[in-house]
Amino acid sequence: MCAKTKQPGFDANLSELQRIVKRLEDEDLPLEAGVGLFKEGVALAQNCRKLLDSAKNDVMVLSQGLQHPMDPMGSGSQETSPLYSPADVPESDDESIPR
Repeated sequence: MCAKTKQPGFDANLSELQRIVKRLEDEDLPLEAGVGLFKEGVALAQNCRKLLDSAKNDVMVLSQGLQHPMDPMGSGSQETSPLYSPADVPESDDESIPR
C-alpha cells in the first residue's frame, strides 16, 4: 500500500515563500542560486494559489448550502428552490424549445 505524504499547508508555504523573497532581496546571490530560489518561490506561490482557490470553493459551497432551509429532523423533506426561475430564461422565437 502506498503511503500518502502530507503536503505543507498554506501557512507553511507562505512562510517559506516570504523567507525566499527576503533572501532574494537581501543577499547578493550568484545567478544560479538566485534563479533556483526564484523557481522555488514560483512553485510555492502556485501552490498557495491552489490552496486559496480550494478554500474559496469550499466557502462558496458551504455558503450556498446555508442559503437553503434545513430540516432539523433530517427526514430529507428539505424544500429546495430551482436553480433558475422561468423569468431568468430569455425569450426565444424557436418554437422547438418548450416554454
